[in-house]
Amino acid sequence: MDLCGPMRTESINGKKYVLVIVDDYTRFGWVRFLRTKDETPQVIEKFIVKTQRALNATVRFVRTDNGTEFVNKTLDGWFESVGISHETSVPRSPQQNGVVERRNRTLMEAARTMLIFAKAPLFLWAEAVATACYTLNRSLVHTLHGKTYYELLKGKKPNLQYFRVFGSLCYPTNDYDDVGKLKAKADIGIFVGYAPTKKAYRIYNKRTRKIQETVHVAFDELTEGLTSVQTSSGLAPQQMTSVPNSTELELTALQSGRSRSALVKDPEPPSVPPTKKQVDDLFQWFDDDEVVPIPPVVPITPINVPAAPTPENANGSPSTTVISEGAPAVTESLLPHQIPLPDTSDSDVETLFDHVDSNVFDTYNAPETDSVASSSNSVNIDVTPNNQLPHVQKWTQAHPLENIIGDKDRPVSTRKQLETDAMWCFFNEFLTHVEPKTYKQALEHSCWIEAMQEEIHEFERLDVWILVPCPDNILIIPLKWIFKIKLDEYGDVLKNKARLVAKGYRQEAGIDFEESFAPVARLEAIRLFIAHAASMNMVIFQMDVKTAFLNGELNEVVYVSQPEGFVDPEHPSHVYRLKKALYGLKQAPRAWYDKLSAFLIKSGFTKGVVDPTLFTRKTGKHLLLVQIYVDDIIFASTNPKACKLFAFEMNSTFKMSMMGQMSFFLGLQVSQNPRGIFINQSKYAQEILKKFGFDSCTPIDTPMAERPNLDEDKGGKLIDPTRFRGMVGSLMYLSASRPDIVFAVCMCARYQAKPTEMHLTAIKRIFRYLKGTIHMGLWYPKDSGFELKAFADADYAGCHDTRRSTSGSAQFLGHRLVSWSSKKQKSTAISTTEAEYIALSGCCAQILWMRSQLRDYGFAFNKIPMYCDNQSAIALCCNSVQHSRSKHIDIRHHFSQEQVERKFVE
Repeated sequence: MDLCGPMRTESINGKKYVLVIVDDYTRFGWVRFLRTKDETPQVIEKFIVKTQRALNATVRFVRTDNGTEFVNKTLDGWFESVGISHETSVPRSPQQNGVVERRNRTLMEAARTMLIFAKAPLFLWAEAVATACYTLNRSLVHTLHGKTYYELLKGKKPNLQYFRVFGSLCYPTNDYDDVGKLKAKADIGIFVGYAPTKKAYRIYNKRTRKIQETVHVAFDELTEGLTSVQTSSGLAPQQMTSVPNSTELELTALQSGRSRSALVKDPEPPSVPPTKKQVDDLFQWFDDDEVVPIPPVVPITPINVPAAPTPENANGSPSTTVISEGAPAVTESLLPHQIPLPDTSDSDVETLFDHVDSNVFDTYNAPETDSVASSSNSVNIDVTPNNQLPHVQKWTQAHPLENIIGDKDRPVSTRKQLETDAMWCFFNEFLTHVEPKTYKQALEHSCWIEAMQEEIHEFERLDVWILVPCPDNILIIPLKWIFKIKLDEYGDVLKNKARLVAKGYRQEAGIDFEESFAPVARLEAIRLFIAHAASMNMVIFQMDVKTAFLNGELNEVVYVSQPEGFVDPEHPSHVYRLKKALYGLKQAPRAWYDKLSAFLIKSGFTKGVVDPTLFTRKTGKHLLLVQIYVDDIIFASTNPKACKLFAFEMNSTFKMSMMGQMSFFLGLQVSQNPRGIFINQSKYAQEILKKFGFDSCTPIDTPMAERPNLDEDKGGKLIDPTRFRGMVGSLMYLSASRPDIVFAVCMCARYQAKPTEMHLTAIKRIFRYLKGTIHMGLWYPKDSGFELKAFADADYAGCHDTRRSTSGSAQFLGHRLVSWSSKKQKSTAISTTEAEYIALSGCCAQILWMRSQLRDYGFAFNKIPMYCDNQSAIALCCNSVQHSRSKHIDIRHHFSQEQVERKFVE
């Protein structure tokens, strides 16, 4: 925390101090405005209490300087009562509190720029600071995490669609006054920021001279807000109160001795925007508790600027010109970016130091002036409120070369050339978002060339191959470049990736490879992993192995051609003999899995009995869980240090890409917070809605009719089967986190061979339901139990074509839905008992798999409850005497009765 002020001009609400607060981890910032320093303890206490409740987090340390506003009995006593450690910096060492000191300077310079650009009055400085803080939190990216400050704090990306230009002209709707039929229904206002506690804009109303918060406003960002419209000269700040109505304005006019008509006929002169020096003076606050060291004196030759002749306006009236004569020498040292300009508003030429977070000032020796400039005795300057004052000295000769940005030998560019360069940069940026199809297309853009070079360097680092002469009568597998743009969970570009792959379809089994199967995790296993982490209050982390397949060692001899664009000029006919696996080879996934599993087992992990992609390691009472899906790895532990140790172990052997907390895995968007974990696929849902043209459809409440009458529809009109199958496949992938659409998708999937318009109408209804429930997903709370239970149900002869029933089941871990299914039965049931009994059989099989899977997590479940709403089916499972009545039921469905007898389920 740090307190800035007092400002030389009060804000519109009479504030003169700014309290800047920055979170040390996320770098998210807050600003609070105060009238006096005495308000600081009360503001800090209120802020900490509200923030802890809003973020469900605890403040443990507060770091400030030694100002009396922070070091006092009030704050010390409160910090002691709530258990907060108060850290203070050493006197005259602002760098120890450098995070907030740097934020102070960033905010003040941003506010200064905004006020100058918008030509806004000085009493709006607080609005400019608040808007700058609001914008920086949502735009600056943390260098260590690659996310904005807002995303690190809130766990989601900010929405920037409502951002507006500070100081732009706008027209808020006049909904306070009694507006007549022919009177203006909107006022003229200036946009000054965003409301802190509501979704609204803050508008400075020029008529009422007050700030109002509203969403009913139209913006004109192309017109300068404070200079294009004539307003009163005072623009005096007033307290933010309710906007007066027309009666109050009329009474005010009558009390001042004028009528309302006089107010209209006698307009006041226009406002004059503040000069740059006035804005600079505004942000030069005085801090009695802080001592700024005085730099060495560097004398500069004074510049005498005699008054120029008074110019005449177009109407013959002389314009006002104020020129200072005999300006004294400056007695302060100047930084390279603080060369003084002549200012016509004061009689002295003075240099003001910016408020910096360091007490070290570098001495700058002023160069000699140019001979032409120094020989001039007078300078004629036309001074108007909107004109920028020219330099009277030439300083560019002595600039250090290392401070020059760009090519110093490049000639001056015209505006037309700069416009052309800007359009080319925009066009080139657009092209980098298009994936090249061939190697020749990739050569047109430097970003893809760098991506290919990075891939080749990775081959050399891992010693993937060796260049040898081409053998005779041996299959040479050609290579191909694949170009892919990698996106994050919100669709933003992460990087451009060039992958060199082998055309493995030319390989022959038994000659070029032996075993090609590699186990991968099931989606049920991933959800079970997340549910267990939620119940144990663990944080799930994610990492990615860069060029994973290049680490797998080959057991067969494989030759590949030289890659296109990287052919050895001395040996163009040679080929590469692979030492390690390559993307595209049939045996590459198997080789990588063997390499990774061997490393994990050597590191003390135990492979899962049922799921070979789950690895566990126990250290005392703590457990480390690792789930792998090819080259994507998620891991969690009850001990945070174990996660750091595992990440270090992986980095020491493989080249890893640490992605932080798990947020996007196998198409699942995962949001972790202290109350639980939320899983959804909103990004994918929006993509398929747009792909199939349902992004603007009307939502509906249910995915299918209450009594659907779907059948083969043999007499119906056939439709394009490819599009219908694509819609079914997309919805089936979406059902990984949406059990509410599983049954409806299962019904439509039965008619993919010859779909008709009836089937298309049914699947369109699912998309319409999806439109209104895009952000729906699974919630895994952290405060519920972890008992395993299941539910099974079945309809009876639900399929109108085959008269077969549909089985449905759902498995829970506490209140967390982990697995579900909806599947048409393979045999025709002749009774509801048989249909329910078959559904129980399928549910029991899934329960046994989960029971075995949970053994690797350290859980041993017996007598797992299965719920069914058919008493006969329950009796058939529990009573063997009833077996005589079920001779027609297939034998494979009777194993559920055996599991009840073994007391695995009940």
